Amino acid sequence: MLIPNLLNYKKSNDTYDALNEEYVTVPDVTAEVVMNEEDDTWWYEDVKVHVGAMQQVNSDIIGWIRFDNMDQLSYPVLYSGDDEKYLRTDIYGNSTIAGCIFMDCEASADWSDRNTFVFGHNMRDESMF
Repeated sequence: MLIPNLLNYKKSNDTYDALNEEYVTVPDVTAEVVMNEEDDTWWYEDVKVHVGAMQQVNSDIIGWIRFDNMDQLSYPVLYSGDDEKYLRTDIYGNSTIAGCIFMDCEASADWSDRNTFVFGHNMRDESMF
């Protein structure tokens, strides 16, 4: 039972690594930018996430969640209007333990709500959240 779970984790991680590599452009951050604590806007201005291109793969992709200094936390966010669809399904519709990061079905897909709940799994390999 352990081997199939580990293989499933690897498959999910490989899928998200490939998405990250293809659709997210992160500049080389120089020591000067990192050490300049007054200017923390480089991420907003320089990291490019090509959501439009990802939506050609799956129209339910509505954004990307990424945390600085946590390379393993960088995922597309999906919205289907159903809290079950992406619980155990990847962006390609394949069955997987990890599922996807997805927005609550009662939220507005345009992120206009005052509060928006985003769900993901707490995986044993410390991926997702």
